[in-house]
Parts: sequence; C-alpha cells; structure tokens
Amino acid sequence: MSIVFPQLLREYKPDDIYNADETGLYYRATPDGSLCYPYQQLSGSKKAMDRVTILCCANMSSNDKVKLLVIGKSKKPRCFKDIDMDTLPISYRANKNVWMTSLLFEEWITRWDSALGKQSRKILLLVGNCTAHPALDKLKNIRLEFLPPNTTSVIQPMDQGIIKNIKGHYRKELVQMTITAIEDNLLSTSCTATEVSAKITVLDAIRVVAKSWRQVKTQTIANCFRKGGFWVTASEEGTEKSLASQESNEEQALPEVVNGDSYLLIDEDMKCYNEDGTLEDDIVETLSNKRLCLEDGSDSDSDNDTVARISNVAAKRSIQVLQQYFVEQGFSDTLHASLDMCADEVFSNAASKMAQTTLDPFLA
Repeated sequence: MSIVFPQLLREYKPDDIYNADETGLYYRATPDGSLCYPYQQLSGSKKAMDRVTILCCANMSSNDKVKLLVIGKSKKPRCFKDIDMDTLPISYRANKNVWMTSLLFEEWITRWDSALGKQSRKILLLVGNCTAHPALDKLKNIRLEFLPPNTTSVIQPMDQGIIKNIKGHYRKELVQMTITAIEDNLLSTSCTATEVSAKITVLDAIRVVAKSWRQVKTQTIANCFRKGGFWVTASEEGTEKSLASQESNEEQALPEVVNGDSYLLIDEDMKCYNEDGTLEDDIVETLSNKRLCLEDGSDSDSDNDTVARISNVAAKRSIQVLQQYFVEQGFSDTLHASLDMCADEVFSNAASKMAQTTLDPFLA
C-alpha cells in the first residue's frame, strides 16, 4: 500500500487513515458440522437465514475501532421487541438478501461524515472497489479512496487478520455458550449443539459480535495494517522482516475453537453484496424499506426468535446470585466493584419502574 498510495499516506496522520470491509457471518454455525454451508449451495430464502453481514472499520494507529454495522434480514426481528435500537452496541440495518448495498453504504458513510464534521476532523477511508461502494462526491470530511482491483486480499488490513480475529472470538464464545447450555441441561437430557444453536437470536449474535470486536487487540490491528504495507515512517519498513514472526503470533493469539480453521472460516466465501450491482436492486430495496416502515408489528429471521422479557425481580435475583458467587470464588476487588456498579443500575432502574407504577393511577 505504501507503494500504491505513497502520497496519501503522507497527507494523513495514522489516526486519520481508516480501512473498512464487509464480512459474512453464519451466526448459528456450530462446530459439530450441523451447519455445513461451505459444502452446499443454498437457494431461495434460506440464503439469508442464520446469517448477517458485518461492516468492520478501524484506523491505522489502532486507537479507533468504529462501531460495527450489522446487516440482518429482518428490519425488526421479534427478539428486538421492547428494545431501544439506539442502545444496541452496534448499528443495525436490514434487507432481504442480508447484503451491503450502495444505499446502506451511503447512509453509513454520510452519518459518519457528519459526525466527523462536528469534531473538525478530516480522514482518509480506504475500501474495496465493488458495486456496494459507490463513489460519493458530497462527502466533506471523508476522502473516499478505492483499493486497486484484485489487490484487496493482499493489502487490505481487514483481510490481513482483523476479521479473522473477530470471528475467532465469536466462535469461541459460541462454543462456550453451547457447552454451558448442554451442561445446564436447558433443553433436554439429549441436548445437542444443533438444538442449542437454533435458540440463538440475532440479538444474541449482536451482543457476541460487539464483545468480539472489543476483544480484538490494538496491536493486532496495527500489525495487520503493517502487513498490508501501511508504514508510518520509512524506518518502520525495516521491521518488515519481523512481520513473519508477528503473523505467527497473531495466529497463535486467535481463540482456539473446535475443528480449527474449517469452523473459524466456515463463512469466508459468503457474498456480502450484489456483484451485478444493478440499479434495479437499489430501487427494490428502497420500496421494500418503505413498505416495512408502514407495516405494524415485527418480522423475524426465525420462528425461534421470540424472547421472554426479563423482569426486574429476575434481574435483581440474578445480581444477588452473582454477588454471592463472586465472594465464594474469591474474585478481585476490581471485579466486585464492577458488579456493584451493575447492581446499582439494576436496583435503581427497578425502583424507578416501581415508583412509576405506583404513581400511574394518580396521573391518569
């Protein structure tokens, strides 16, 4: 990259050089082979089932991991009932194919451009050259540049290990969730990984994906930028020989999951956008979104997506159980303090709701 765009790298500081890329995620895929998507062609509506597309973005200095954009099939899945969308740890959008589209990309980058303007910042954003990434001339604070065709797998930082790292953390968490569910015998004595994964909702996936993004280390991001050819100074180019060992360390740092890379990269070849890029698709998407906005109720990615709302009483009991568990296990004061902060929020929220319920008859 330092060879292809040397002038651009000189014009911007590492804090202001960003890379963004999409990846697909089969969020219910289990390591026992129950979801063998890489080995079969999916057709019809099943193409969009159990999967999301994620837009990942970070800067060269690795001190800014941009909030993920997650694209699902349903505008508001049943598991989103009573959920304030603005409180989600990611940005969520939807379309029938679970693809990034030029309209979604334009909305995402325009919002970011506006936010950067309020911060008086100017940045360089490098993205792959594809139909879902339109050239936009109305951006005031983002200089959008496209990576040369057929080079993204070699020089794009997100493809040098950042996305793989996110998925490694996600798969590890999914395995842990599955094992816990089986051990707790939540479903039946013959509970299987497939049965557990069927209960995972889009909301669950969003929570785990956001956690996985937080777990990606800044050093990992910095190493991936360097691996793609992004150098801060000429002297850093002398470290190129050490990247091989850094690469090895990054691979070792990935969370260990069952079946290794075959499970970790089960969705590596998933399409994230329409390669034909016809205008008709954008028109259809616009009309579909307008129709969804006019409809009452919620749609769903799966019949299993309905989630029971947790009561204040249940939340308080759970906090008390955790407090006792922390004491029994001898956890550190720092963890106790963190749990106490959570407890304060839970009890304060419960008290507020109780007070409101008590006053409602008098305010009617």
